[in-house]
Amino acid sequence: MEEATYGLRRRQHKYSDIINQNAVVLDEIFGQLLVSNSYDCDAIDDYLRKYISGEVPKMGKSWKGTKALYFPFNVGKKENLQNKHLPGGKYWVTVKVDLIELELVVFDCNIGCYNEIQMDKFMKLLQKMIPLMLRESGFFNDMISHINTPWPYRRPCDHPQNISGDCAVYAIKYIEFDMEGIELNLINDDMIDIYRKKMAIEIFHNHWVS
Repeated sequence: MEEATYGLRRRQHKYSDIINQNAVVLDEIFGQLLVSNSYDCDAIDDYLRKYISGEVPKMGKSWKGTKALYFPFNVGKKENLQNKHLPGGKYWVTVKVDLIELELVVFDCNIGCYNEIQMDKFMKLLQKMIPLMLRESGFFNDMISHINTPWPYRRPCDHPQNISGDCAVYAIKYIEFDMEGIELNLINDDMIDIYRKKMAIEIFHNHWVS
């Protein structure tokens, strides 16, 4: 997952003339850090601040002027729903922080895996922490009235669902396609094997094409 999100950032940097520059792709650690920091919702730690400035992750971008943030989020196993901080599961979704609509969007390739009550529990901490980070960044003062309270989230169900256990590949492709305005219907079980192999080749050769 780390190599894949890095590849998206590298591609965005390399092909800046054709790939959307108004989006920031974060890494898989970001969501887990938000959850672990959520015990103190009045402040964020110094490492999280580095995400805002673009110091991390590798080839990161400043949040200033961005229209959307994307990150893969590792939600927890059912037996870990009572875990106070880290979910610790192996199921991936994509979280989009939509700075136009002022909401969080969860792209989930298998909505039946976790019901709404369970997903509400996973998202509750992000709903609090994301506005806090936006507020502390100082970049979004024009929406100050909207970043003093938790943000709503929604989980669309109008895209193909996965039965092959490829949630990690789906999560990466959701980021890649949505930030470019490409229909998510093109991410499906008929195509996912091709996407997986292409991603593996790109990671192995450290070469990411547009």
